[in-house]
Amino acid sequence: MVRLENVSVSFGAKTVLSRVSWRIGDRDRVGLVGPNGSGKTTLLRVIKGEIAPDTGSVSCTKGTSFGYLPQEQLTHSGMSLFEEVMTVFDSLLAAERRMRDLEQRMSELPPDRAEHDRILREYARLQQDFEVRGGFTAESRAAEILAGLGFSQADHERATEEFSGGWQMRIALAKLLLERPKVLLLDEPTNHLDLESIVWLEEYLSAYPGTVVMVSHDRSFLDHLVSRISEVGPDGVVDYHGGYSEYVRQREKRRQVLLATRAQQEQNIAHLQRFVDRFRANKAKAAMVRSRLKMIERAKAELVKVPRDGKRIRFEFPQPPRGGSVTISLKGVRQAYGDRVVFDGIDFEVPRGDRIAFVGRNGAGKSTLMKILAGRIPIESGERRLGHNVTIQYFGQDPARDLDPRNTVLGELESIAPDEMRPRLRSLLGSFLFSGDEVEKKVGVLSGGEKSRLAFAKMLLGPANLLLLDEPTNHLDMASREVLEDALARYTGTICLVSHDRSFMDRLATKILEIEEGRLRLFYGNYSDYLWKKEAEAAGEEPGREKAGRAQSRGGERRGRSGGPKSKERKRAEAEARRRASAAKRAAREERRAVMEEIEQVEKRLEEIEIALLDPSVYADGERTRRLVREQRSLRERVDELYGRWAALDD
Repeated sequence: MVRLENVSVSFGAKTVLSRVSWRIGDRDRVGLVGPNGSGKTTLLRVIKGEIAPDTGSVSCTKGTSFGYLPQEQLTHSGMSLFEEVMTVFDSLLAAERRMRDLEQRMSELPPDRAEHDRILREYARLQQDFEVRGGFTAESRAAEILAGLGFSQADHERATEEFSGGWQMRIALAKLLLERPKVLLLDEPTNHLDLESIVWLEEYLSAYPGTVVMVSHDRSFLDHLVSRISEVGPDGVVDYHGGYSEYVRQREKRRQVLLATRAQQEQNIAHLQRFVDRFRANKAKAAMVRSRLKMIERAKAELVKVPRDGKRIRFEFPQPPRGGSVTISLKGVRQAYGDRVVFDGIDFEVPRGDRIAFVGRNGAGKSTLMKILAGRIPIESGERRLGHNVTIQYFGQDPARDLDPRNTVLGELESIAPDEMRPRLRSLLGSFLFSGDEVEKKVGVLSGGEKSRLAFAKMLLGPANLLLLDEPTNHLDMASREVLEDALARYTGTICLVSHDRSFMDRLATKILEIEEGRLRLFYGNYSDYLWKKEAEAAGEEPGREKAGRAQSRGGERRGRSGGPKSKERKRAEAEARRRASAAKRAAREERRAVMEEIEQVEKRLEEIEIALLDPSVYADGERTRRLVREQRSLRERVDELYGRWAALDD
């Protein structure tokens, strides 16, 4: 459907894309990944036609339409929300108006007039086209998409200029989804969505009839949606089949294969070089030396390239001093913005060592609660009490607000650093990828990711035993998110966090605080546990009740058999039961062995396929590639089925 051949793009002296050749097929689901600045957004804009490549070409199937959602803020004004999204259907609405005009004219003309027949034919043609293009369902589709993206029915009549930046981006996304282009190009589509809207968008895009190419730092979103990860880097675009988790595994495996191949190649070159060094002065072996020198030259030209690891931030949160058993508590807290009451008399406390993730729809009050805990906003009434020996570090959604744009990067740290830390500030900044002259850059010119890194660097200047983190992964690339996640996993203090990154919450949270209509409700476990409990509640079940009931029933049976002498008939019956049980166990062991043998065979074949897919030459044969991928998918499903059988037999 879309093909790029040797595409290069430069901005001034900086080359962003270099000789990229890449293809996108019909109904593909592709996730673009790579460090910040690697060229992901540039690649989308080249495909869309917003940027002309310096060299190379971009071609697509005739009739291919593109829709592009940028990261930058978009604004809408002058219409109500519903009127704005319905502008997508301007041509349909014009056809509908024409149909109404024709209906009026037909009602005024006698049926036997020739003009009546002509108008009727035009009306029939317009009506058929209107139906085929979805005219009769346009309004219901618009309402469905707006609801999925978090807009209420009352929002439909609100002026678009009343919506904040994040909601403006949702309006743009709604219009894009309604347009239904053949190729959707989405640059961080989940950045301004709450979790419910992210899940809705996943389901919507899964059923989307066209091709979807997206940049996203949401690992769960990529895992659930895409069938291919394309890594954008200095060596071009490399494809990996599967979701993000599979990409991580395949990338490391490919890297190890390339490292081993490179090491073998270098070993062969060294062996040839030793021969040359040994016999260089021997005239009798001059021809052999020349031959070996040519072999060395060819071998060096054929050395495989091992992908370079991008720069990664490196840091550890200082391990905090021990605080009180309750780090912070709220009692009877009320908070409102004008007539809108966010909380009215809430009680909440955070025990030492807890890792609590706040969840809820946008506007539910997650950030407000975080600011109340951090002491960033005064509460109208109630009490906020800090525990004994508790110190707080707060990371807000917009870290730039806590940075002085007039300072240099180094000066920003110097403004709050204790004297004993000053000699180590440059080293600390180096851990956050600020090196050399970069420490003299003004804070005001930093990118969003750089400001986030600088804000985290400031947090390390003083140990805190309570971290309050509001969307800490915003603006961080995938590698930096994982480094932050690892650092927080090793941190021994207390954490409260707001995040839309489900993988991040699954790894870190031990409790989930649900905020809904001003009420707080606590769930134990991580985000996946929370979803399971909510689904069980929605189905009218009480999580754990069925399991407890079975355990109690088994216990009752044991107690019922515990007393009284056994009769001969009972002994014979029990002996027969033991014999049958023994036979069943033998049969189960045989079946388990057979299942495990099949698992080993399937996994061996899977490994062969994965090794084959690491060979770039495989992709020259499209049919072979598709055959291998289909077999890989089928074998993975078979392995899952076999492990399910194994688990059932093991029970």
